Amino acid sequence: MKTAMVGAVLLATLAIGCSDPYEGSWEGVEDSAVDLDVTADSDGYSGDGHIYLCDDSACYLCAFDFYGVEQGEHIEVDGFFTGDCSSAGSFYGVECTANDDRMECDLGGGVEIDYERVN
Repeated sequence: MKTAMVGAVLLATLAIGCSDPYEGSWEGVEDSAVDLDVTADSDGYSGDGHIYLCDDSACYLCAFDFYGVEQGEHIEVDGFFTGDCSSAGSFYGVECTANDDRMECDLGGGVEIDYERVN
């Protein structure tokens, strides 16, 4: 019985250790409305999320769809804004790096968003 329990715990530990570092749901550390849902697929990664875009007078929470490919220690993400923000167009070359339950995305121009895994 002890051997079976130890084997089950070891198998569960190995399964957790082999999980994809990017796949899952993420929320912004500073604002949970900023989020990402990432799915691993045969071409890399895809998903959707929300981010604030600001103009001279206000900031708007905007939806976007994205796809990404692994590039060494990070994924490189391209995407486009949807819904009310579709006129904002597309974005390219966002670099995201995951470390356990945290992920940092460099949007360029010194702008970074820190995320934490929610599942």
